[in-house]
Amino acid sequence: MRRLGLSLSIAAACLAFASIIAKAGDTTLIGFRTPSGNIHCQYYDGSMDEPPAAPSLRCDMQTIDGPLPAKPKFCDGEWGRSFNVSSTDITGHLICIGDTVYNESNPVLQYGQTWQQGGFTCTSETSGLTCFNAKRHGFKLSKASRTVF
Repeated sequence: MRRLGLSLSIAAACLAFASIIAKAGDTTLIGFRTPSGNIHCQYYDGSMDEPPAAPSLRCDMQTIDGPLPAKPKFCDGEWGRSFNVSSTDITGHLICIGDTVYNESNPVLQYGQTWQQGGFTCTSETSGLTCFNAKRHGFKLSKASRTVF
């Protein structure tokens, strides 16, 4: 019984510590989702990295029409539904992932609205979502097609 109590105390301490870390990092993450709920995006300012990383924007898609693109050999995770662009990139990227930015608590970027943060711009339309950095490089996403530019 004593061992169980100690294990529960350690688990509670770990959860409390994780909660503090999450709250400290909350200011660097800003996200949104499309009205359909199919695309969820997360902005990361890079300030928590050591050394600081370039700010970036990542968008994950829940579903797409047609087959996923062929997975490259270097990818041990999921491929074909996640896109990223940093503030310094000269093109958007399809990325290999092992997590998700899907978050139902993020606000909805209604059709016809534009979101801007840290030099990134995203516009939500009934035809899809277009996001780009200050150099106008990024991606256009819809169920029917995905394009990086």
